[in-house]
Amino acid sequence: MSSQTHIVVLKMRSLIYTAVFVFLLVVFGILMFLMFRKDENTPVDADAPVISYAPGCYSSVMPLGDTSIGVNVTVSSERIESIRLDSIPEDISKQFPLLAPAMESLTQQILEKQSLDSIEYDENMQYTQSALIDTIRLALKKAVPGS
Repeated sequence: MSSQTHIVVLKMRSLIYTAVFVFLLVVFGILMFLMFRKDENTPVDADAPVISYAPGCYSSVMPLGDTSIGVNVTVSSERIESIRLDSIPEDISKQFPLLAPAMESLTQQILEKQSLDSIEYDENMQYTQSALIDTIRLALKKAVPGS
């Protein structure tokens, strides 16, 4: 076994470029880890403001022509628990057939998002849903202490 000496010549500039590149790669990896890690204490939507409610059931009235219908919102201290319409008389349900389906769609979205922002309106019910959102907003305003 002959041992031959191998001489490797490295330029200092190549070593510096490699060291800088490895350093930037490590910093980038740490930043990615910190940005995308799953934190157990972070709420679902960290950008959404945390609203505290006075627990209870709050109502608001939505005018419908020459009559009106009540909307009840039940909240706990930190979340919206339920939203429902008062019982709808048969004559009003015939005059406004989209009222119940619009409310069901809104209720599902609001309870999921816990916010009235970024609600997706159904193209066929957008005016009914807009009126319902305004009524729900009035009821929720009563639930926020100091407003």
